[in-house]
Amino acid sequence: MIGAVDEKDGSVRLVGPEAQRTACAERQRRELEASRRFPNRQIASVLAALYVAGMLVAAVLVRALRMPRPDRLLSSLAREYSAVPEMAVHKAVEIRSLLRHNYCGRGLDLGCGDGKVGGVLIGHAGLEHLEGVDVSPIDRAVLLARGYVGYVVADIQELPHPDAAFDYVIAVCVVEHIADLGSVLREAGRVLKAGGWLYFTTPSRGFREALIAYRVLKAFGMNGLAARFQSYRDMTACHLHYLEETEWRAALAEAGFSDVAIEPIFSRRQHLVYDAMNVQAYFLRYYFYERLRGALERSDLMRRAMEWATAQVAAAVTATAATRADATHYSIACCKGAASRGET
Repeated sequence: MIGAVDEKDGSVRLVGPEAQRTACAERQRRELEASRRFPNRQIASVLAALYVAGMLVAAVLVRALRMPRPDRLLSSLAREYSAVPEMAVHKAVEIRSLLRHNYCGRGLDLGCGDGKVGGVLIGHAGLEHLEGVDVSPIDRAVLLARGYVGYVVADIQELPHPDAAFDYVIAVCVVEHIADLGSVLREAGRVLKAGGWLYFTTPSRGFREALIAYRVLKAFGMNGLAARFQSYRDMTACHLHYLEETEWRAALAEAGFSDVAIEPIFSRRQHLVYDAMNVQAYFLRYYFYERLRGALERSDLMRRAMEWATAQVAAAVTATAATRADATHYSIACCKGAASRGET
């Protein structure tokens, strides 16, 4: 995701002036525009080719080492994210945690985006009624084709839906991007029926300490540069909140939720691989996603090769579970009021 946020204020929440957000977004816009011009465009094309070669080599090594094979979920994600394989890794971890819950009745997906993640969840969890809401206009036909039964454009801090309209609400790595976290939690509770469930994933503070560049700078004793790099990544990732377990429990209780279960997901090792696969985000002047996506659209053979490689690598990376000590994200489940059915 490419966005802009504010300087950090302490180690938990990130706030700052609007001018800084605007400056960061403008800088990224200029860098992306530069990636489409000579010679950056040509360099990006070369990097895309090297990236494909690297993924294929990694996949062959994975198979040679007889590491875990991809399941149906990973195959689905590989089809959706063959041009951005790191997202297949990221979303596999999150969706697996969400699949551990039961879904009945009407559901709402907060910040559904283009519906790729929700579409995979619909197919693998057997969701019969999931509606989407996102602040950005999305082609309604695309979302309906992915299995959604409805969609509205709205700010999730002010949902247009009536009270007690849904049995469950989901949000996949969304809430950390919203300035007023309390308003999102209250709105989720408002549209939920009594006994309904909120399921969401979000980065923990460990996310900031798992970044490759941060680790390298810290290892060489460059603590000031390491801290500034964290702030830069907060801006580019558009992360406004990093709450720990006790803070989440307090925030959810204040919003009227109970039976809070917090699962640690996405280990530091998994995040290290994800970060390495996402290296182009650090060099937007040579951003090659557009080049790679275009190449895959033109070549069915290359697309199928990247789908295979993405699935193999994702299976190897996501084979192990995170612990509370090394998690970079949380998967959280909580009930509006008292629990009305068995949940974890």
